[in-house]
Amino acid sequence: MTEAEAFELTLLASANSVASFTVYITFTFGYLAAAFFVGKDLSRTQAVIVSALYVFAALSALLNLWSDLEFYSLALSNLPDAVSQSGLNSPTFWRTYMGLLLSLGIGASLYFMWSIRVARSDE
Repeated sequence: MTEAEAFELTLLASANSVASFTVYITFTFGYLAAAFFVGKDLSRTQAVIVSALYVFAALSALLNLWSDLEFYSLALSNLPDAVSQSGLNSPTFWRTYMGLLLSLGIGASLYFMWSIRVARSDE
């Protein structure tokens, strides 16, 4: 593999990571909109089903993002002299940062649904 091909693969893997994050944001926005507009009207079973679907969908986007970052890491390892693997280029940094960010986002979204549903029981 030439250096140019390896560099192109790093860019493709980076673009795929962004696409995975975009899918995650789409799932999260849809879940939050559903929680806000109809969350208080859902039965407990419906809320659990919607929340489970969201968690599985968001986790699949997270796992896909990690997979994309693994390909990024492999492609980057073929460019030892051209691109540094430290700082903002570090695959370990991005796996940790994005994993934490998306996991916290899932937890915050579930808390949002819970808070909407608790407000219903207070009325």
